[in-house]
Amino acid sequence: MLTYINIKNFAIIKDLELDLQTKMTGLTGETGAGKSIIIDSLELALGARADASLIRNNAERCEITIIFDITSLFKAQDWLIKQELDSDNECIIRRIITNDGRSKSSINGNPCTQQTLRTISGFLLSIHGQHENQNLPNPEYQRELLDAFAGNKSLVSNIRQLYGSWSNTKKKLLELENLAEDWQTKIDFLTYQLNELDAINLHPENLENLRTKQKRLNNMEEFSNNINSALDLIADNENETIIRNLYNVKNRLEICQNIDPKIGLVLDLINNAIIQAEEAASSLQQNLNTLEIDEEQQKQVEEQLTNIYALARKHQTQPEELLQIQSNLKQKLENTQNVTSQLEKTKTELEDIEKKYLKTANELSANRKLAASKIEQLVSEKMQILGMNGGKFAVNILPNINQGFGANGLERIEFLVSANPGHPPQPLNKIASGGELSRISLAIQTITAEKEVTPTLIFDEIYTGIGGKTADIVGQLLRQLGKRTQVICITHLPQIAAQSHQHILVEKMTNEKNTEVTLRTLAKNERIEEIARMLGGVKITKQTLAHAKEMLNISCQN
Repeated sequence: MLTYINIKNFAIIKDLELDLQTKMTGLTGETGAGKSIIIDSLELALGARADASLIRNNAERCEITIIFDITSLFKAQDWLIKQELDSDNECIIRRIITNDGRSKSSINGNPCTQQTLRTISGFLLSIHGQHENQNLPNPEYQRELLDAFAGNKSLVSNIRQLYGSWSNTKKKLLELENLAEDWQTKIDFLTYQLNELDAINLHPENLENLRTKQKRLNNMEEFSNNINSALDLIADNENETIIRNLYNVKNRLEICQNIDPKIGLVLDLINNAIIQAEEAASSLQQNLNTLEIDEEQQKQVEEQLTNIYALARKHQTQPEELLQIQSNLKQKLENTQNVTSQLEKTKTELEDIEKKYLKTANELSANRKLAASKIEQLVSEKMQILGMNGGKFAVNILPNINQGFGANGLERIEFLVSANPGHPPQPLNKIASGGELSRISLAIQTITAEKEVTPTLIFDEIYTGIGGKTADIVGQLLRQLGKRTQVICITHLPQIAAQSHQHILVEKMTNEKNTEVTLRTLAKNERIEEIARMLGGVKITKQTLAHAKEMLNISCQN
């Protein structure tokens, strides 16, 4: 339950503290006193969007702290433990907004995100706002109310996850089916492209070797002439050759060596030069012997290179990149050839998901039908109590459009109401009276609230068009609800304020410089005066006070 609120520098609130009790608490005050600002601050603390304009004038920041006793809230405890945010049996939430628009939040002293706050709020409280009855004609909201009453939270979560998996798998299956329609054509085309590349026996060394051969074959005559000229200079010329001259040098140095032995070193160098020159001549001769112009080979080399360059142009790339294209085509061919197996596998996956979806959806449908029958009876009974004698409430469970799967199950939910005896039930959006809609909304809310697992229910002036005897009954309903869970009501109706177990007065104090909001928990005599004010307005008579006292005494007997 919510035990404590502290609000600093929020809107027109400077510094406000509020200790809350169990059961039913009523918050009253003049119009514009700031009652709903308290709700706004709670929503902000629990993750609503922050805005620097919310900060009180001339303040640097606003700060909101709220404390919950979670002794008996085991789901909240488990969630906090999993998030490593637990602290005994308390949940202390704090949020700060600075005037530069920045926001900081914490749970039990640990920093957290706004999404974390919104998640934990689902375990702690539920706020029913002034415009709740405006949401009631919305089919989505009607479905949520029915599911809340039926306790379908887990089933709804599961069905949404299954629907997401089903949608994604069905999309994948359609893509594979479209691919499978022309997969053989694609296989044939990919095979043809690969055969073209395989035919040229392409690898990096092969391409370089072909280019070298082409260069040599295209320059064969020049190559042969230069080899012959080199041989003539080294050894083949009958007159002057390098080898012959080296032998002449050798002979002369041998004579000189007899005179000076040091010449032997030079002689060794000359002998080495002769050996190398002879080896060079031999190698050139061998190259020349194997050299012949092979026109057929030249034609083959040119043809191979022509094919390589043609394929490169065809694939709009460089010859060196054809190997990577060949590898990519092999992978595409393999993937395309696997379409059939992928298709069968995906079909099986989809069938499995559909079975799980239908099992969960059928369970959800059964729960909804059972809950619909119960809520029809309970709301119809509440309508009689709330002054709609002969009125009837009905829940229509309709199949989804096209009988298809949906993110929220197999059906649509529609609330129907007959406000007067003898009239067939009609959709809520066709009810003309705002007061009737408000009373139906209240009846549904009080019934579904009993099913909610959140320990704190807040009602923010949701009683449009209600007064007199009906307001008395509404107050009694909320008081009874407060015996099972904590109920906080912001109200301008004295009949509801009188039924509260705790009564807090919201006052706005204004002077030339400042406006402040204050809160006071009222004692019994003060409650009588406040209820009398709500009954009688500006002038409070003895009769008004007596009436207020009587209302309080009667409520205490319930």
